[in-house]
Amino acid sequence: MANGERRPRGGSVDVSTIGDAGGLSDADGPAPVGWLDTLRKLVRSTTFRLAGFYILIFGVSAAGLLSFVYWRSTLFTAQQIDGTIAAEIRGLEERYLLLGMPGLTEIVAERSRNNTTSLYLLVDPEGQRIAGNIRSWPLIQSDPNGWVDFSYGLATEKGIEQRAARGRVFRIAGGFSLLAGVDVQQREDLLRLIESAYWWASVGILALGLAGGVLLSRQALRRVDAISAAAEEIMAGDVARRVPGDGSGDELDRLADSLNAMLDRIENLMTAVRQ
Repeated sequence: MANGERRPRGGSVDVSTIGDAGGLSDADGPAPVGWLDTLRKLVRSTTFRLAGFYILIFGVSAAGLLSFVYWRSTLFTAQQIDGTIAAEIRGLEERYLLLGMPGLTEIVAERSRNNTTSLYLLVDPEGQRIAGNIRSWPLIQSDPNGWVDFSYGLATEKGIEQRAARGRVFRIAGGFSLLAGVDVQQREDLLRLIESAYWWASVGILALGLAGGVLLSRQALRRVDAISAAAEEIMAGDVARRVPGDGSGDELDRLADSLNAMLDRIENLMTAVRQ
């Protein structure tokens, strides 16, 4: 006979007597359970806590991986940019040492016309532009190594677009100043894309983990509630009641089989006592 079915009784049992002895005399059944109580049971369940634990482990691992990708991308692109700027600076320095200010002015003007990613600005002691593809001296933020980050205006069909740049500043004899750098707006866009992917991945992991935890917990609680309901009926006097199982062979199914075997043994003993 399948688990959860009622079996023929070996004798009658006084339900009221069991209720008086054990204090279980609720004939109307359990009160309806609201959604808030169900949610509390889900959150307190072992399945939900295990799911939360695995979400935490997976989330930390994913965050570490994405952080590593972000760090390596930042480092790699920064090294490429700094290498490009250093090469530009060496060429300008050689030209200046060879031909002085006229030669430096000429090469800055030439490179400004033929280059769309490298940036140059040569100004006089009053800050007036002599040559370069930047209209005016920008506000710069320098680091201890002499590198500067700044923004500049690029003329487009839609107007002046502010773009990010990185470079170095050199002071030249006579009060002249030279800013040499490269446009890094694509790098900034890439880093923002990685940051966006990081946060969206975090939200997705959390949402999927919570949904999976709720589904698993509901399934486990449904079976536990069925076992509890069967146990309450048995304690109320229905000794023919058996704990239901689903045939999956998991731990709850094995528990139901063990309980049913115990109940069979008790029923047989009660029958033998009555005879």
